[in-house]
Amino acid sequence: MKKNRYDKIKEYIPLFLHLSKAYGDEQTDRIKKEADAEYDRMAGILGDIVKTNKMHATFILERAALYKVLKEYYPNKAYKWIEKCIKKKNESRHESFAKMTSTKIGAGFFMKICGIMTDAAFGEKAGFKVEWVRKDKEEVSFNMRACPYCEYLSKLGLPELTKSFCDSDEYAYCGLDNVDFIRTMTLGTGGDKCDFIYRRSDK
Repeated sequence: MKKNRYDKIKEYIPLFLHLSKAYGDEQTDRIKKEADAEYDRMAGILGDIVKTNKMHATFILERAALYKVLKEYYPNKAYKWIEKCIKKKNESRHESFAKMTSTKIGAGFFMKICGIMTDAAFGEKAGFKVEWVRKDKEEVSFNMRACPYCEYLSKLGLPELTKSFCDSDEYAYCGLDNVDFIRTMTLGTGGDKCDFIYRRSDK
C-alpha cells in the first residue's frame, strides 16, 4: 500500500491535528488522500520540471496540492490555514537566524551565507533571474526578475498561493539583530521584481 507523503511533511502536522480535532479523523484522512493524489496530478502538469528543478518543484507541489483540496472543502479557511503553517515553520528559522546575528561575528557570517545561498539555490538553472546590486560584507542586495514560484503556480491555476512563499522571507528575516531585511515588492504580489536587501545595521 502506498504511503501518503503528507504523513512525513512536518510543516503540515499541526494543521492535520487541528483538522482531526475540528472535523474528525475520517475527514482529515480523506483530505490527505486527495491531496496526495492531487500532488501526482499536478506533477504531471509540470512534467520534467519536477526532476530538473526538484527542490523548488517539491515545495510548490506539496503546498499547492494540499491548498487546492482544502479550498474545495473550506474555501474561506484554506489560505489562512496554510499561512499559519508557514508562519510557524519560518518563525523557527527566524529563531536560528536571530541567534546567529546576535553577535557582530555571527552577523558577518550571515551576510556571507546569504550571498552564497542565493547563488547556489536561486540561480538561472532553478528558473530564477537574479540581478545583483551589491554583494559585500556590509550589504547583500539584488533584484529577482524571474521566479519559478510565480511561473509554476500560475501554470497550476493557483497564482494567489505565490504570496505565501513570499511571506516566508518576511517571517524568517524581519526583526533580526545587526541585520536589516528590506523588501518593498515581490513578483508574487504584482511587483515587477522582488527587491531583496540584507544590510548590516550594527555599523
